[in-house]
Amino acid sequence: MEKLLISIKRHDFSSGKIIPLIPAEINNPSNVNDRTQPFRKLYYQLVVLWYFIKIIDTNSKWANKLDELIKYYNIPLIRLGFPEDWKSDPFWN
Repeated sequence: MEKLLISIKRHDFSSGKIIPLIPAEINNPSNVNDRTQPFRKLYYQLVVLWYFIKIIDTNSKWANKLDELIKYYNIPLIRLGFPEDWKSDPFWN
């Protein structure tokens, strides 16, 4: 809860928009290769989501949409726990 409050305090409310900031632990380059707790990274949560989505809808294009969003926003994948060759993994096809 304390992290959330600190994060909210760093937002600019004057524009009437709430723009989330990347948490400091993701922005900190010293943590980029931290693999001590890999399952806390977003990649593993997305793997679980994709697994269940494929069960519910075998024709889902969710993984393609995820890839488009990643490219559009230029998201730093290594910091989110993505392996470098994640798109070539048959799981995502």
